[in-house]
Formats: sequence, C-alpha cells, structure tokens
Amino acid sequence: MGTKVKTAIDIAGAVERSLVFEKIRRLEDYPRFMPDVKRVRVLEQSDTAGASEWDVEIEGCPLHWVERDCFDGDAMVFSFDSVEGDFDRFSGRWEVLETASGLRVEFEVEYLVGIPVIEDIIGPILKVKMERNTMKMLEHLKAEVEASLGLESGDTGLGMDPGVVARMAA
Repeated sequence: MGTKVKTAIDIAGAVERSLVFEKIRRLEDYPRFMPDVKRVRVLEQSDTAGASEWDVEIEGCPLHWVERDCFDGDAMVFSFDSVEGDFDRFSGRWEVLETASGLRVEFEVEYLVGIPVIEDIIGPILKVKMERNTMKMLEHLKAEVEASLGLESGDTGLGMDPGVVARMAA
C-alpha cells in the first residue's frame, strides 16, 4: 500500500467549473506555483488524454516520472497515472465540484517509491512536501480565479482560513 495525500480548496462565488478545469489542465504552468516541481514537459495532449514528463526535487533528491493524463471535461476530472520513472506507483486525480457557495477543487494522489530504505527516509518528507506543493497550487488557482472575478487580493482568503481545507490520509 502506498501513501495518500488529499488536499482541497473552496472558491466562493459564481465561478465556471470549466474555467477552473482549464487552469488545472495547464501542466506546464505548475513549476511557477509549486517550488519543488522543476520542470513539466507536456509530451502530448488532446481534449481527453495526454502524457507529461515531470522533474521534481525533494530535499536534494531528484525524482522523475512520465505519466498518462486523462481529462474528463464533462465530469471535470483530471486523472493521472505514472507509466515510468522513480515511483512504483504514482496516481491520482483533480476534481472540480459544485458546492452551495461556489466550487471545491480536490486533489488526491497515492504514491509508492518502492525501495524500502528510500521510502523510510524520503517518504515522510515527500508526503509533507506533496501537501505543501499542492496547497500552493490550489491557493494560486483560487487567487487567479478570484482575480478574474474582480475581487481584491485581500478578498481571496489565501492561507489556512475556513475556506481552505487541507488534510492528509495515510
């Protein structure tokens, strides 16, 4: 069994799900918001599928993988699964959900490094870094969306306020 990380953020207001989903699909932008992500190269991408190559550095340890990406624009779900690289398993999903007050963006990933010694050393650090990086992406996404709605930067609710939900599951 691997390690699971789940994060989510709420975006209040009349926001189009498709706008948020399109921002999530822009994988090449991730290094701008996630400090440990050094490079994302989109190898191929269509409306429903793609492949991307990732280079990440966690505490000086480089990690590399290629993933298959699936985009379901009707359900507003982007799922991914590594097909090669440093992880035995690296799979997850982004989902954009409607709520009574706006939208919720959820991210979930499960990974397994697969080398027990490495897993013991880097596993706990990787879990914390994964959550922090994902929260930075979610916070940036929220700020971008709220700015497009004309809200002032002080109105975005960034940080760990009641509008932000973060949790990790082992």
